[in-house]
Amino acid sequence: MASISTTGGMLLDLQLGGAQLISSANIANPLAIYMGTVLAPWPNRLRDGRYELNQTSYAFEKLDAQQNLNHGLVGEREFEIVEQGESFVSLGYEFGSDPGYPFRVDLTVRYELTENELLVTALALNNEREATPFAIGFHPYFLVVEAFELSGDFSHHVLTDERMLPSGAEQVNGLRYAGGPMDDCYFGSDSVLLKTAEASVQVQLGENMSHFMFYRPGPDIGDSMLAIEPMSSSANVFADDIRSVLLQPGELKRYSFSVKKQ
Repeated sequence: MASISTTGGMLLDLQLGGAQLISSANIANPLAIYMGTVLAPWPNRLRDGRYELNQTSYAFEKLDAQQNLNHGLVGEREFEIVEQGESFVSLGYEFGSDPGYPFRVDLTVRYELTENELLVTALALNNEREATPFAIGFHPYFLVVEAFELSGDFSHHVLTDERMLPSGAEQVNGLRYAGGPMDDCYFGSDSVLLKTAEASVQVQLGENMSHFMFYRPGPDIGDSMLAIEPMSSSANVFADDIRSVLLQPGELKRYSFSVKKQ
């Protein structure tokens, strides 16, 4: 069982093999924490809400307390249902109406469910006659009500400055996390394993996905959850390395990840 909202493409609830892995039941306002939202056309933070492409500057005014534009543009926007069946739903959104991102990119996100696995696939189509920047992430919150352990064979941990923007990377010998504050990005592994009293769950990166962001909310929000965020790039990519995320004219690019109960 999965519950998907057309607002932000949110993944609000997920049950696999009889185990409740994601639940919005006790969250008064899921949008306040971007619960399960699609993060596009970039994941995570954009410094000062500004970037430059081909000597043209683009900017946004609505920034967070750290003067970043966080979580992309579609978290509070409506997707349309493109196709729906007993075990899947495809949602669509058309970019191009934002002065800060005036590029005509069509995004389709498909959630497909089997008994023990959720497959999430996104397709981004560049309808412009010029190369266009695009990156994507997802923001599912997994239940960690009791003792838990998160592990992954990562090679690098992303270092950040006081504004939580990438400032470099350090080599690590994997990740083992069992509690405490967490707001960190890692790369070098295509999967993580979350073990709880309820189930063991593998989150697996698929096509064109490269990073994981992990975030543990504080007690005032819900410390019984852990965000495990698959991303196609690191934060601030439009400002730091925009050339790495360009879609060529007419290009259709596929991004995917899966959640599987072990």
